[in-house]
Amino acid sequence: MTGFFLPFQQWPYSFVSSEYGFIMKYSIKDLEIISGIKAHTIRAWEQRHTIFTPHRDTNNNRLYTTEELKCLLNISFLNKRGFKISHLAKYSAEELGLKVLNEFSIGEEPEVTMHHWLLATLEMDEVLFERILSESVVKKGLEQTLIESLFPFMQKIGTLWHAGFVASSHEHFISNLIRRKIISAIDCLTLDTSSTAKVFLLFLPEGEWHELVLLFSHYMIKKKGHQVIYLGQSVPWEDIELLSTQRRADFIITVITFPQMEVEVDFYLTRLSKSFRSSEILLAGPYVGTTPLPKLSNVSILNGPEDLKKYL
Repeated sequence: MTGFFLPFQQWPYSFVSSEYGFIMKYSIKDLEIISGIKAHTIRAWEQRHTIFTPHRDTNNNRLYTTEELKCLLNISFLNKRGFKISHLAKYSAEELGLKVLNEFSIGEEPEVTMHHWLLATLEMDEVLFERILSESVVKKGLEQTLIESLFPFMQKIGTLWHAGFVASSHEHFISNLIRRKIISAIDCLTLDTSSTAKVFLLFLPEGEWHELVLLFSHYMIKKKGHQVIYLGQSVPWEDIELLSTQRRADFIITVITFPQMEVEVDFYLTRLSKSFRSSEILLAGPYVGTTPLPKLSNVSILNGPEDLKKYL
């Protein structure tokens, strides 16, 4: 459950102006990293089969558009499945896309699902994303789809975003689709009001906005028949402290992706531990997985969904 989102670094791709505004451009090295196809192979395919003709910058370096990147991803995908480059080079972008869809075989090859989701992200194609997701949920169920496919995919998107190979708009587009799907699944679950149900308090500290891990925790907890007090994103400390005097919680779950809080994380966790002395506090997120934290008797780290299941 850690490492889904990473902070911005300087973006390596460039933007060039056009009559329509600005177009994202990738270098041949960018294409190599994203597609896994070596730069010398890409050059060879260009020269022998003219799969596309890149623009050149003032230093004569190749520059590729997002459309050319998607084309390369589809060609690479089909080539690995036995299609010859000489044949693939004759197809239009639309024909390549249809051939890829025809090769779709979910459950047998997880990379096929990842490939389609990457294309859906680059194209911001909600229909394609929903189609692949729905077929996966039918075969595996939502929980396994999230654990085995969607969260690893979000890690990939987070890494590409961190390195500057996808824009923040791509990351927001796909994470909001997943967010809606999880919220819809939560709403379909029955609320347990039995006296044996545990109470879980879920929130993100002030300045934290990446909510998918918290929402997935909400889904798993409610599915197991426990009660959830869900406060959501960026909750001020004053509100948390007030709640500690008004409502009992057996467990508290919070996520720290990369701290933007005004106070130090160690100080924040120490205050949280003292305010909720009778609660077990469970921490998730990339920050808590990579940074030494104070040793507090009622604070534990969640390294993944299996860790959470132990408490359910």
